[in-house]
Amino acid sequence: MLYFFCTLTLLACNSNNSGEKNEDLNKTFFPIAGTILSELKNIDSLPIAIIRYTTNGDKRDTSIFSKEDMKKVADEMIKPDISLPENKKYYKETVFMDNTINTITMSYTTEDEKPQVRKIEVTIDPDNQRVKTIYVEKLDQYDDSTILRKMVWTSGKNLQVISLVNRKNEAEMVKTEKYEWGSN
Repeated sequence: MLYFFCTLTLLACNSNNSGEKNEDLNKTFFPIAGTILSELKNIDSLPIAIIRYTTNGDKRDTSIFSKEDMKKVADEMIKPDISLPENKKYYKETVFMDNTINTITMSYTTEDEKPQVRKIEVTIDPDNQRVKTIYVEKLDQYDDSTILRKMVWTSGKNLQVISLVNRKNEAEMVKTEKYEWGSN
């Protein structure tokens, strides 16, 4: 009788665990692409310029950047889409409220080496439910080098992209690009 009870308990626990995994896969991730595309649409509708500030080693440059090219840069943040079923299985979602800075943070992280997107964090103002920032970390691996991109989209203001390029037998190169369209 004790054996039967233990077996039944074990089966019940296993079925709950698999249900939790399925539930995780069925969760709806925050609409990162929709948020960025909506803001790009807003930028398109305004008579404003996008200014790009580039720092590559000792070289600095400032230029006007087209809205069309801005869409291509933003694509780096939203592709590949981690909410697609073939990608979603690699990510764990955590949500927490930080009362000290009055922010809700939604994090999507992976421990698997396969996905290009390594981490995403979305910060939201709980008072007005608006996105403050979207942080995306992507890793591109090639035969002779890796490029780690750390991108921060600040709603209504700017996008900053820091690229860390590592090649075999060379010092790390750091390139920073900041695209501004809003007030600071």
